[in-house]
Amino acid sequence: MFAVTFRKSEPILASAIKINKNRELTQSDLETILIDATEIPIQRPLKKQRKYCSGKKKRHTMKFEIQTDIKGKIIDISKSYNGKAHDFKIRKMSDHVPRDVFVLADSGYQGLQKLHTKTVLPYKRRRKVPLTSEQKAHNTSLSSKRILV
Repeated sequence: MFAVTFRKSEPILASAIKINKNRELTQSDLETILIDATEIPIQRPLKKQRKYCSGKKKRHTMKFEIQTDIKGKIIDISKSYNGKAHDFKIRKMSDHVPRDVFVLADSGYQGLQKLHTKTVLPYKRRRKVPLTSEQKAHNTSLSSKRILV
């Protein structure tokens, strides 16, 4: 009911607020892509609950991977996966990213640089080896760019 009403009122609302509905992407929009997975809570399933139980959110979830450009414009949303699925596993099962595009991702995508050479990942601290100030600055810079996704 709400979706039908919204579809009818969207053009009127868009013209009143002056929303620009440009759905085209230029090559400059696709120079850098931000990738991250997000979890959406769902009602607890009656069967196969462990499959949807997220260890991070401590509830039953569905997971999606979202790709945006550097300005925050959504490029792609993957199909849904169960909450237990790992971010990198979702990336491997989704459509491939063009090779000439830089990809900014979080530490859940460790190993993506082997599949896609232009991947920028944060540095991870190793046991008893703290990060240097340059590595911390790199991680801060990367997270400030990735905040849009």
